[in-house]
Amino acid sequence: MPEMGAHSHLFACAAKQFSSVPLVLQEALTKAQQVDVMVRLTAGESVAKVARDFGTTRQSIMRVRARHVSVGATGSP
Repeated sequence: MPEMGAHSHLFACAAKQFSSVPLVLQEALTKAQQVDVMVRLTAGESVAKVARDFGTTRQSIMRVRARHVSVGATGSP
């Protein structure tokens, strides 16, 4: 896992306030992780489950999915 940024602890503390599940957020997904996210979403896993497994937010996973869809088969937006 990459190094945590200076403000990551603030996000984790804020998220923990609203959840009984401890949460440590990762700042960014690597390209390899983004590919894995798309494989799992395509296989039918929920955005929430994938986000939990990668230690990131649902919004981050949805952004990966949106970029993948906008890029399509050509490899450019």
